Amino acid sequence: MVKPLPKTILQPRSVGGDPVKSNTQSQSLLTVHLGDGVYWDLSKAANPHMVILATSGGGKTQTLKAIVWELYQGFPTRSIVLDFHGDQEISGEICYPIHMASNHGINPLVINKDPEGGGSSLQAISVAATLRRALVMGTNQEGLLIMMIQELYEQFGITQENSQTWNQKPPHLGDLQQAIDRRVEGGCKDAGALQIKLAATFQYQVFSRPQIDLSAGKLIRVDLSKLPPELGAIAAEAILKQVMDSHRLAGESPELKTFVFVDEAKELKGSKTLDRITADGRKYGLGIVLATQRETHISPDVLANTATKILLPVDVADIRKVASRFRFDAGRIANLGTFQALVRTGGTAVACTIEPFFKRQAS
Repeated sequence: MVKPLPKTILQPRSVGGDPVKSNTQSQSLLTVHLGDGVYWDLSKAANPHMVILATSGGGKTQTLKAIVWELYQGFPTRSIVLDFHGDQEISGEICYPIHMASNHGINPLVINKDPEGGGSSLQAISVAATLRRALVMGTNQEGLLIMMIQELYEQFGITQENSQTWNQKPPHLGDLQQAIDRRVEGGCKDAGALQIKLAATFQYQVFSRPQIDLSAGKLIRVDLSKLPPELGAIAAEAILKQVMDSHRLAGESPELKTFVFVDEAKELKGSKTLDRITADGRKYGLGIVLATQRETHISPDVLANTATKILLPVDVADIRKVASRFRFDAGRIANLGTFQALVRTGGTAVACTIEPFFKRQAS
């Protein structure tokens, strides 16, 4: 017997005082206009996280850019955009293009300096897990990688036992490449297999260049569109972890300090850092907005810990699953057109037409 889908009553637009809808006169500094008088009210939402789901052509990119634009114009928070497609450009941004010829890079070996949850050994485990997931490594390769990264830290004078050494300049993946090459020259077959697995990662050299400054301005876009998806995922995971680690190190904050935007969450499928941010980011003043085309790209933990969901047109084959996971009526989802959205925050849901970025910028 097929279990009936849950029914959702959409609030009429005359109703005010809920987390996604209120009168213009009562808007606080923590609201983002979505469209048709519907607002994302961060002062009332359980957390500052959002998921945007839409098929290609449904308005996902323009919706994401509209929210980034509104935060940039009206919020004191910093925004970091992880751009996998290269189409999130906004006037006034600081852009770091990451590719083979770029001057800047990402260093996954930057250490989390939190005395209770950081250090070189834990960073080695984290980096190895990220590379294993992105490059589909075996357990033996992952184990060898952990050991080699730990040895590399020690060569740089960094040890897990002495937290003062965590402030020293860390190695980068170029240093790891040299260490692997030396093992291969010494006849280590396992290192040879690891060398082959990491060949493309090392060839692009984006993980061996000076680290980008994630505090350089109010709006930072990291353009990952020129990287292969696997390397883009490694770079994005490293950035997310560095941002989360820095906020945890700074301590709990009653104020929102940073938003991270990811324009294609499928590239981070299985990310443990996403789980951590959606579970704990609010305590440290960190919010995240994820946009993707398929509901399967969002883990159950991330979806459960994301207070606000925006549903735009989805693929016909996904309607029933989306209806179940997002708690909207399947008939309403099937009738959505471009920029037409169902917006849920907690137990409150409304329908609206999103005002896209190109209209906001023009005004």
